[in-house]
Formats: sequence, structure tokens, C-alpha cells
Amino acid sequence: MQDEGISDLSKVCSRLGDGAGQLVRLARLVDLDGYWLELHCCANIRLTPLRMLARQKGGQHQLDAVLSRLRCKTCGAPPARVWLNETPHRTFNHGPPPGWSVQLIPAPAMAQRA
Repeated sequence: MQDEGISDLSKVCSRLGDGAGQLVRLARLVDLDGYWLELHCCANIRLTPLRMLARQKGGQHQLDAVLSRLRCKTCGAPPARVWLNETPHRTFNHGPPPGWSVQLIPAPAMAQRA
């Protein structure tokens, strides 16, 4: 299970709604162990466990710093949309029900409206 610092992340996310993404981006990778990133770019979707990302990049890095450096292996662009997911899947797909998710990076068209 997650460390004390983020152990109540599901409660925080449900209370803050869309504002939870800004808070979560400040967390260290090591504090987000057990959660997943869902990355969307050029018609590809990649699910990445944050435990693996912490091992590769260093667990003391803030999620925001790591997100700003992520690039698609196909097109080289940053991901268009990113979600932090409690489980590997954000939508129902013939298995256990999905957990909560928080959108961290909106689609570019949504970012222009904000």
C-alpha cells in the first residue's frame, strides 16, 4: 500500500475533483507507488506503473518534473493527455471495476480554453 503521505489520495481526489491534479503533480514518485500513469499520444495509449518510473528516474523527483520530460517514442511529442489512475484501467473492460482517476494533463484544445 502507499506511504502515509499519499495514503488518503483517493479521499483527497474525490474532495478536490479537478483541482486534485495540481496537488498530485507536486508529489514525489516514491509517494505514488502503487498508482499508474495513463499516457495518450498520436493514437497510442501507454500504461506505466509509477513504481517502475520511480526506479528508472529516481523516486525523489516530483511527478511534475518527470511529466515535463516524458516524450512519445513514436512521434517525439509530449503526451497530449495524462491520467493518474488507481488501477491500470480507467474505464470498465470486462474485469474488476476501475478505480478513481485524475486527469493531470488535458488535451491541447482544453488547455487553450483554460
